[in-house]
Amino acid sequence: MFCPNCKCEYVDWLEKCPTCNIPLEYSLPTERKAKKNSKNNYEEIVKLVKENNGEINIEVLTTDVGKYKEFSYPYRSYGFGWVKKMKGNNNKLFVELTTNQVGMAKKYSFPYFGYGYCWEKKMAGTINGNEFELKIKKAERIKKLKFPFRGYGFAWTKEMQGVCCDKLKFKYRSSDVETEKAWQFPYFTFGFAWTSKGILTISLL
Repeated sequence: MFCPNCKCEYVDWLEKCPTCNIPLEYSLPTERKAKKNSKNNYEEIVKLVKENNGEINIEVLTTDVGKYKEFSYPYRSYGFGWVKKMKGNNNKLFVELTTNQVGMAKKYSFPYFGYGYCWEKKMAGTINGNEFELKIKKAERIKKLKFPFRGYGFAWTKEMQGVCCDKLKFKYRSSDVETEKAWQFPYFTFGFAWTSKGILTISLL
């Protein structure tokens, strides 16, 4: 299911986009055309990587977070948190990442414990105007319980990877994760987790 506004993809049991609050559709009405990479900018990036022993690390920080709550009979509840946008730079290279595919899962245990998990499956990125895509390689998932009936699920993406044209590859790994707990009378609980900081490694293919 896709949101026609933000173009993000979600699991099929959602009816509305958690961010835009509008009905999801089974397919996007139009395909977004990828921007052409600037040959000059691209070759400058390749040159910088070569000059740095074939590898450059850029710290990226989360600038926007998505959160969503869901309820289920009788007292089960689920919280979902994910990264929407990240940015970073090292004076010469400027990176922006935007999540365009989200993974979600719901688990529960007796009697009222519900655990919501959410992670980034795909991210669209730009580096000095050149587009690339990151796909998930590894995610982390944990759950916590609290007396009497409070359960919290937390998930985040640990590693992603991708390429840019025929000379550069990217590896992303989370370095700092934030979690948040919320509850609502009588037994509804929500766990949110998202990466607040990560490292994007650029190297040569």
